[in-house]
This record gives sequence, structure tokens and C-alpha cells, in this order.
Amino acid sequence: MACLLLVASASPVLAHLDGGEDKQVGEYLVDFGYSPEVLSDQEKALLSFNLVNPETEEAVDFSHLWLRVSAGDAVVFAGTFYPDEKHVVFIYLFPSGDEYEFYTAF
Repeated sequence: MACLLLVASASPVLAHLDGGEDKQVGEYLVDFGYSPEVLSDQEKALLSFNLVNPETEEAVDFSHLWLRVSAGDAVVFAGTFYPDEKHVVFIYLFPSGDEYEFYTAF
């Protein structure tokens, strides 16, 4: 299991679709991407999560991804996703222009 805490903002933020972050967690690399490059509240965003072997740069099979999205003390989303072709991609509508934390467990 790889767990990761990521922070994104639904007010302008720059950072693999159009933006994102990679983090080494144990023996894995967690790849988080989003589009559009500038996330805005009340606009759809495409979010992508992948688990990668950092030595081979190949996607790693995983059975599910549990995701919690929070803003401050409020949890705005929590759910389980099942990968399609070794990754999870979905559309999310951020409820407000805020800073969000993404906690994942594979």
C-alpha cells in the first residue's frame, strides 16, 4: 500500500496532464496529474492517479485507490476507485476556490 498526501489549489495553481506532482512513497512513485493547468472552483477538472515503478517507469497494477479530498477541516470527497488500464482518471468539480489536500491509499 502506498499512501500520499498532495496539496492542490482550486484558485490559480501551476504545476502532468497540464499540471501535477510526482512523489516517491516507499518503493513506488505516485503520479498525480490534473487538467486544466489552472484549477478553478465550479469548473470541471480532470484528475489522474498512477502508481509507477521508479526504476522502470512502468505503471504498477493496483486493485483500488482510496481517495479523500479535504479543504481545511472539511472532507469534500471520499471514495474508492478501481483502475482502468493501471490508472484512475475522473472528473471532479471543486466546490470553492480553496486549497485542497488529497490523501491516497493504493
